[in-house]
Amino acid sequence: MSDLRLLAVVRDSNAAVKFRHLARYNPDCLFDCITVRDEATTQLYDWSRHTHHLSVKDMWFTDFPQKTDLLPDLPHLSYERAIPRLHLPLVSTFMHYTPALPDLCEVLGGMLTMWCREKYDAVVLWGEKCWYNEVAKEWAQTWSEHGPLPIVYVERAAVPGMFTADGTGLSAGQSDLELYRDVRVTPDRLARWLSSVTLTGIEQQRPTTPAEVRERLPLGRNIFVPLQVPFDTNMVFRTGGKAETNSELLDWVAKHYAGQRVVVKRHPSDGFTDQGRLEARCAELGFELVDFAIHPLMEQVAEVVTINSQTAVEAWMHGVKVVFLGEPAFALEGMTGAEMLQVLRWGYYVEPGGFGERVRQIIERSGEKR
Repeated sequence: MSDLRLLAVVRDSNAAVKFRHLARYNPDCLFDCITVRDEATTQLYDWSRHTHHLSVKDMWFTDFPQKTDLLPDLPHLSYERAIPRLHLPLVSTFMHYTPALPDLCEVLGGMLTMWCREKYDAVVLWGEKCWYNEVAKEWAQTWSEHGPLPIVYVERAAVPGMFTADGTGLSAGQSDLELYRDVRVTPDRLARWLSSVTLTGIEQQRPTTPAEVRERLPLGRNIFVPLQVPFDTNMVFRTGGKAETNSELLDWVAKHYAGQRVVVKRHPSDGFTDQGRLEARCAELGFELVDFAIHPLMEQVAEVVTINSQTAVEAWMHGVKVVFLGEPAFALEGMTGAEMLQVLRWGYYVEPGGFGERVRQIIERSGEKR
């Protein structure tokens, strides 16, 4: 079997570390990389075959949302233009994109075209709708006269140590998830896996003992509300209308769960929400704000209410009911939580060592569509 030639667009060191991890377990995957931020290059130089770099600096403003007219209405910039339109009362730090972003899109497109002299089997992207991914997707669609170049969308899975590798996209109803609807395992195998995975620590969450949770949250009908990163693409494009922001989510829960004990957790990767504003809002509503790890917390939770957070997957592991207000990208209509766990763990998600095989499957399906 011949090696796979993959062109990866790598935004930052976080994505670089993940791609490097996948490359380690898949020696048949030969990566070339285009990096977007400076700090990504240090993670790449010793394993990627070639690295080209596009230097982009992020800028941040406090209490000063960017004006939408700074960016033209281009398809590549749909995500960047959507962010400033959001009304986010709990947020104090906003992302700012330079007005030169359209020029950077053109430069990145030129870099991709220059590398088109090389023969690639697929383009690999981390995450969803950001300008660099949108440019790469358009370039891949017009790569050659023989048809589009397959795209592999990669993200960290909700199960520790696993990834998603999707050939269609990561949006609700527009991913490869449906392909794995019928995946099932025996009840014993599911039970054995659940007994171990619920003891596993989750990235970026501090260690928490069950006793610590029980001391703070007595047994009873605790309603858990996991907040999400305000500018995550799930929050920008797939909230569903009932609650568009974390603040609106809290208001919705206060209305529909009046008189019940509500527990709120800030997303560990949320660098935008003002902690003081969040604490004041929770105090006003009578909600308990905690920073416990998810699995010990779930043992004290009766129900989870979320817009579309992947915390739902951890809830299913504990048999906890989940109420979605938005459009989750990891759930299939008509399926129970236990069924979805099997579809995700043994079908849709991929272990690091299986990444190369999954990419080959995506390439094969892409060829069938041409």
